[in-house]
Amino acid sequence: MSDEERSRERILLPSGAPAAARRGGGVVLLVGMALMGGAWWLLPWDPGAPGVFLVVLRVLLTAVGGAFCALGLAVGWSRLGAEVDREAGRLVLLRRVAFYTAKRVLPLDDLHGVRLVAAGLPGMDTPAYLEFRLRGRGSVTFGFPATAAPLRTLLGWLRSHLDLPDEAFEDTAAGAPLPSPDEEAAAVLARLSASRVIRAWWSADDMTLEFPPMGWRGIALGLAAVAAVSAAFVGFLGWQFLQRPHPPPAWVPFLFGLIPLAFLLAAVHLARKSLRIDVSGGLLRVEQRGLFRHRPRTFLRDQVVDLMVHTPPHGSGERPQTILTLLAKGRYPLLHLTHPALDRHPEEWEAVAEALRHYLTRR
Repeated sequence: MSDEERSRERILLPSGAPAAARRGGGVVLLVGMALMGGAWWLLPWDPGAPGVFLVVLRVLLTAVGGAFCALGLAVGWSRLGAEVDREAGRLVLLRRVAFYTAKRVLPLDDLHGVRLVAAGLPGMDTPAYLEFRLRGRGSVTFGFPATAAPLRTLLGWLRSHLDLPDEAFEDTAAGAPLPSPDEEAAAVLARLSASRVIRAWWSADDMTLEFPPMGWRGIALGLAAVAAVSAAFVGFLGWQFLQRPHPPPAWVPFLFGLIPLAFLLAAVHLARKSLRIDVSGGLLRVEQRGLFRHRPRTFLRDQVVDLMVHTPPHGSGERPQTILTLLAKGRYPLLHLTHPALDRHPEEWEAVAEALRHYLTRR
């Protein structure tokens, strides 16, 4: 092996996406193919200015359909890997979809730890991801919704190719016991340790709670199914319109097509929604991620005087939503936190609130 090959090594593995992720990716792929096919076979061809508008509409629908196809393939049938380039001092995270490889570059000098985190939701083939911790830059997540097995292989490869101590690599998906700072904290955190959704790490003064993405299950999978059914209905309705002697303007079926698109975007948002809470150095950091937002917030311990868990009123047959609210002085709400996997489990949020009260009151 040449010196250049030694300084630059690569690994690429199948992501091993869970069955639910492959099904969700298949639904997204079918929607994308339907958009591209419908753009060219269902929309009419008209001369003049209307024809130019229809050509532009076809191009836009084809682009949106292609994006959906790429997303579906990325969710269900991608390959994951990494490349270590020692001469350039960088670690490149790789995700290959068909013939395209997306890259994320991390500087080796800033990297000080890698952690494997499994979502651990009940009743599903557990999705997982890798968390790369960077000095002064927070952390970067990679790999979701791959299963833990290929990511564990990638973690082992990184351990042997990066100049980091063994304790810098953590496999929390293996269920290793966590150290308890004292008896009082152990009693508070015992309920979190039993959770199959929340991942917790703590020391005498610091605590981290992670709420991984729920993936394609529950309400996210339901919304994806609604999107697929509504897309089929809208396509059939558009075909019926085109059979009329005087079909409606092209923007009418396009407007109807936004309905399944809205359902699909909502499904992807819920499937990707995650939450992280850190209590460290007199600060409370909250980071919410989803399809439409990445919202980090930081509060001083003294700003949060209490926490409240509540479920807004809902009718029979409606899906409940449990909310954790951070309260400032005067019981003013600072921030509302939700996670779709915990909407039916207020007792989990109560455990989170109890643990946060314990750490926020420490001095």
